[in-house]
Amino acid sequence: MYTYGLTTTHIVTMNYRLYQRLVYLFMLTILLSSVTVYAQSITAPAQSELISKAEQAIQSASEADAERLAPVNFQLAKDAMQQAQQGMAKRKSKDADRFALKTIRYAELSATEAKYIQLKETLENKMAENNRLRRELLLGTTDDKP
Repeated sequence: MYTYGLTTTHIVTMNYRLYQRLVYLFMLTILLSSVTVYAQSITAPAQSELISKAEQAIQSASEADAERLAPVNFQLAKDAMQQAQQGMAKRKSKDADRFALKTIRYAELSATEAKYIQLKETLENKMAENNRLRRELLLGTTDDKP
């Protein structure tokens, strides 16, 4: 076997350097893998956090009686929530995030619309009461007939 003028010391040194490079490469691979796993674990709670915010928005809209007073926007929020959950199940995080944000917007819109309708009804009742009291004071009569 011809060693091209290399001595045994040179061959051992070259093998050691190759071994050292392989160890460094292996350590680098482990480091990159752990960084990737860590990055995925950070993004998963953010997605579930967005979904939970969307669920809270639907709950607050439901408490504001939006299902009865603003049924169109409330139904749009529920539909978007369902699509967000399907996106999470299919691991399509961008779609899930987009639909979760839509859910939050529609739920807030329906809650605001429900509150507006409630305030409008309260104002109309107060105006009717004020008109009745004004007639009583001016005319001295009541609308109540026996």
